Amino acid sequence: MNQRIGITLGDPCGIGPEITVRTLSKYQKEKVKFVIYGNSSLLEETARQMDTSPFWKLEEHSTSNDSVILKTVGPKPPLGGFKKEDLKSRVRATLAMLDAASKDCLEGTLTCLVTGPIDKSVVRTLLPKFTGHTEYLAEKASISKTVMMLDNTELRVVLLTNHIALRDVAKNITEAQFESSVKITAKALSKWFRIDHPQIAVAGINPHAGEIVNDAEEDHILKPVIKKLKSQGYCIEGPFAADSLFPKARNGKWDLLIAAYHDQGLIAAKYPGIDKVVNVTLGLPYLRISPGHGVAYDIAGKGLADTRSFERALRIAITGKLEA
Repeated sequence: MNQRIGITLGDPCGIGPEITVRTLSKYQKEKVKFVIYGNSSLLEETARQMDTSPFWKLEEHSTSNDSVILKTVGPKPPLGGFKKEDLKSRVRATLAMLDAASKDCLEGTLTCLVTGPIDKSVVRTLLPKFTGHTEYLAEKASISKTVMMLDNTELRVVLLTNHIALRDVAKNITEAQFESSVKITAKALSKWFRIDHPQIAVAGINPHAGEIVNDAEEDHILKPVIKKLKSQGYCIEGPFAADSLFPKARNGKWDLLIAAYHDQGLIAAKYPGIDKVVNVTLGLPYLRISPGHGVAYDIAGKGLADTRSFERALRIAITGKLEA
């Protein structure tokens, strides 16, 4: 078992523990070792709710033949389990999982990390500047620049800006930032997924790719960088009007689309449904993947969570292929 895939459960009051238990109970025969980061009481209670017997071994009792092990981290749940209103315990549990898994990834003991969904607003009760998994893991790795990519089997979308207000988008896109995003993406696609020389299309920042705006960012930022990257051998086109680019891209003309901001890219990626959407962080020293959905408090603990996005994330981690 050379592959060791780490899995964090996410917010203990969300559906992360449930989708982990339900999915891994079917993946025990893979020639891969899965390392779950979380609390044993939480996992056992989740298994009980799912009418599933514990199929993992605690790390301290595991052997080289065990395919699923649990690395116990974070605070123990209070009597009766984690409560939604107990924000501090939930945040400490969430961050303990991420910290331990990140440390193991950086030390090379994991080959990939799959993260369960978290609630950014809850984490911000302890870390007011927290903006998401992507930025948090980058900081832990001392990486100044990462790229967020969404894949739904029909479209693969990279974001130039992540979790910032729409009013701040244009001023955060610079020539250097755009160029580095493309280069990080191309390098990561080749390294992790064997997609060499990807065909890239760039969406405009403004409506109609800036044709209705004087001194548009398309003209003085995007176009010069696209021209420069082409001269360096990158297969990149644009900028295109976003409203027509995404429908055209569904026929597989391009390997990758670059969107200017969060909702421009994510609405297109998630519109067909979240069951196949995965989120991939590019630019870290390791591969990090997550399902494309959130914590889904309304159905947590009821056995109703759809595991397909999480299963796809796990399958990509195992195969190294962005397959359907």
